[in-house]
Amino acid sequence: MASLPLITLTLLAVFLGTQADVDLDLSIRDSTPICVGKICDSSSAFHYYTCCGTLAQDCCFRFQSWVIVSLIVCGILFVASMLIGLVKCICCCDR
Repeated sequence: MASLPLITLTLLAVFLGTQADVDLDLSIRDSTPICVGKICDSSSAFHYYTCCGTLAQDCCFRFQSWVIVSLIVCGILFVASMLIGLVKCICCCDR
């Protein structure tokens, strides 16, 4: 089990060493003020509205990009911690 930190550090080094070619805009977006026949609500730091639907006549709720990224990171960390706990329980139990 002593090799687990070594594997983790190796994977982290590989992950940080790779160049990500992703153009992710994490700036806070404003809502579209007016869709066809409707006035959309104002945006906040967590959400905004955009026109959608047939002929862009509906106001649709959207999360800001940073909220989505934060939820994904939290989900990955949760699943990773559950897997590590399961591996630790299976490998290190004194039964």
